[in-house]
Amino acid sequence: MRRQLVIAAIATLLGGCGSPTPSGSAGPSGAAEPSVAVPVGWTRTLAPTFDGISTIGRLAAGPGGFVALADFSAWRSPDGLTWTPVKQVGDQPRAILAPVGLGGRWIAGGWVEAPTASGSPAATGSTVSGTPAPPTPMSATCPAGPIAIAQFSSSPDGATWTIGPTDPSFRTYVVGQLAADPGGTGTWAVGANSCAEGLEPRSMSWFSADGLSWSARPTTSVDGLMTGIAAVGDRLVAVGASTDDPGATGAQGLAWTMTPASGTWSAATVIPGAAPLGQAYALDGTAYAIARGVQPTVWSSTDLTTWQATAFPGNGPRMLVAVNGSGGTWLAASASDGIYGLRPDGSWTRLAGATDKIEALTMGPDGLLAIGLSADGHGVIWQGPTSRP
Repeated sequence: MRRQLVIAAIATLLGGCGSPTPSGSAGPSGAAEPSVAVPVGWTRTLAPTFDGISTIGRLAAGPGGFVALADFSAWRSPDGLTWTPVKQVGDQPRAILAPVGLGGRWIAGGWVEAPTASGSPAATGSTVSGTPAPPTPMSATCPAGPIAIAQFSSSPDGATWTIGPTDPSFRTYVVGQLAADPGGTGTWAVGANSCAEGLEPRSMSWFSADGLSWSARPTTSVDGLMTGIAAVGDRLVAVGASTDDPGATGAQGLAWTMTPASGTWSAATVIPGAAPLGQAYALDGTAYAIARGVQPTVWSSTDLTTWQATAFPGNGPRMLVAVNGSGGTWLAASASDGIYGLRPDGSWTRLAGATDKIEALTMGPDGLLAIGLSADGHGVIWQGPTSRP
């Protein structure tokens, strides 16, 4: 049976550093931006740093400020408004985790292209005597590409980063997401095979007690493509894609569970009707995941076995974040048509940013912070309250 490998693409971040510009004023092109409605309690600021972005992959808040990731790029801000690039976060960072607990470290995960036999990055596929071999696509959805090696880096303050040592278990994998250990003893990561010549769809999970060195746990890989992970109670849940024959049932969402003490993943559970799942989140004992379909959907589960789709009114969620507000803990989402909040009755409502494509969202010390792109291509920063909708 020919299998399908589902991959996620992160577009390159464009634009350089810059100072914020008040909303409604002229941007870098000199043209005045149309007036935008800003709800009470929210602020919207133009951010030339992010003009022309395609995707901000991850955004996190921690001691000292914020860190944002995009393909080949990482940015840091003390206040969410003024951003500067940071180095040594990795070649292609894709996951970010703010320090957890006293003395914790910022952690980033991603991948780097495997070197050829001569030590230079390979252009495509495997190599012979340092010369790239002709690529062999696995399928139409998985064009041949370079062999990936999972990569981790860490920082004490979000500004100065160090790339960690490699491990044999890193080869052929791309880090998808990071999560704090349920018991507070370290950090977990999951990663899936890259699109590389001759690889079966497999996934690996790693654990680090200090954020510096990582090792596979368990030491064997798992069938399927893990792209998201979250701690729920005393367990871990990973989500991703099936490897079903696309000619038969198509790619499906999958979920795995693990009790860290046991150290083994359960057999993957197929989530009926769900497109391949991406990021995973936890809130009040419930796991949430985003289905990466034509119209992304939020899926939730209270037992990590049975999953239900949550109707989403916008153009599909891009990122979720748990918000600890004065009215309790609730879920917020970034979407291509604004910032949304989950009401106590389970319905979603748009909070702000109706005219902007909101890429990433996080909860900072003073409220919500989101990065997006206006209709005319300007980077925008939204800041708002954490009161429950």
